[in-house]
Amino acid sequence: MVTGLWISMNCTFFAICSRMIGWEVCAPVCAVGSSLRWRVLLNRALLLVFSLLPLSAYGLTIELNYDYDVNGFFDPQTIEGAKAREALEFAVQAFEPFTDQLLAIQPDGTNSWTARITHPGTGAPNYPVANPEVSAGTLLVFAGAWDLPDTQVGLGGPGGWEAQGTTAFVDVLRNRGQGITKDKYGVAVDFGPWGGALAFDTTGPDGNPRDWHFDVDTRPSAGQTDLLSVAVHELGHTFGFGISDSFYRKIDGDLFTGATVIELNGVAGVPIAPGHWASGTRSPPYDNGPRAAMGASLILGSRVGFSPLDYAGLADTGWEVPSALLGLPGDMDSDLDVDGVDLMRWQRGFGITSGASLVLGDADGDGDVDRYDGWILRRNLGARATTLPGLAQVPEPTTLGLCLSLGLFFFSRRIELADSLDG
Repeated sequence: MVTGLWISMNCTFFAICSRMIGWEVCAPVCAVGSSLRWRVLLNRALLLVFSLLPLSAYGLTIELNYDYDVNGFFDPQTIEGAKAREALEFAVQAFEPFTDQLLAIQPDGTNSWTARITHPGTGAPNYPVANPEVSAGTLLVFAGAWDLPDTQVGLGGPGGWEAQGTTAFVDVLRNRGQGITKDKYGVAVDFGPWGGALAFDTTGPDGNPRDWHFDVDTRPSAGQTDLLSVAVHELGHTFGFGISDSFYRKIDGDLFTGATVIELNGVAGVPIAPGHWASGTRSPPYDNGPRAAMGASLILGSRVGFSPLDYAGLADTGWEVPSALLGLPGDMDSDLDVDGVDLMRWQRGFGITSGASLVLGDADGDGDVDRYDGWILRRNLGARATTLPGLAQVPEPTTLGLCLSLGLFFFSRRIELADSLDG
């Protein structure tokens, strides 16, 4: 009774806030209150709360570099460029809770290297970047945009490299301290890139500028391409999905058979297409799961977030994914739904900067309770699951030393528009 009154009081507060801002939002279902009016008001108010909250640091750091954005897609001096940059910088938070301990890359008088990327502003292959420094626990990702071929809306993947120097320096470039990453030397069990590059399309197939949607708090309109959806997809490839040897080691025929994916999915594997989940794949453990982000196509006017199935694929690739990302997102009390009680936990825990857990409102497992946790909760309000997987954090494989003087050239995967504009 007390809990119900507490929730009711907070709903009233949110409703007052929503009347002040007057935003029109297509709200997901919320278990607080029985009327559609209350659900819409609650989600409007959540948008207000999120817009006022600061973001915080996570386990990994993704350092975005716009030096090669020669077409000004991310130019912060323009309204559209500033929005695009804000959306991409929001998207990287989907990966920063990973707890892998990546070693720093520090060239000096003895050790030097050249990063190789597909130029994110022109598409030039194997473009050299001389001696970039990459801090410990950091991935360096270059971002830009150009007129991608055909119906492609994004292109991304990990970078390659060339190096000369000590064995220890070369080892760091090859795997960042993550163990065996190449099948050429044994069974690949992990993936540890220095970073990579992302490119976004500037022009639609009709020759007109592509109609991008940049706002992370609203869904795209019909015919728009959602930058957040494309960004998390291409970042997934940068983290090795569909590209790394450790990913391909888990493919058996036309199924991906990684242990984390099987435990989440509850069956023998998930259908796979070249570099992606098979078309139309939906993510467990939802009752009616959303489309997984790592499918090969994106439907215009839709949004896909990085789902538990996508995270499970990266966990099987070798990344240390918090268990909170492998269950029903936003289900703080693990009762198989996302409702007002979960919202209350996030409210009460908001502001915790370290040591937080799922029950305290930490939806992404990074140890704090912040705006991004609230965004996950809002996106999943009303979601339900029949069962929850008993997934634990994936352990880090044992580190083994190997020597290599030439890294892999840049690999990339693309996402295209689906022919259908339905569902």
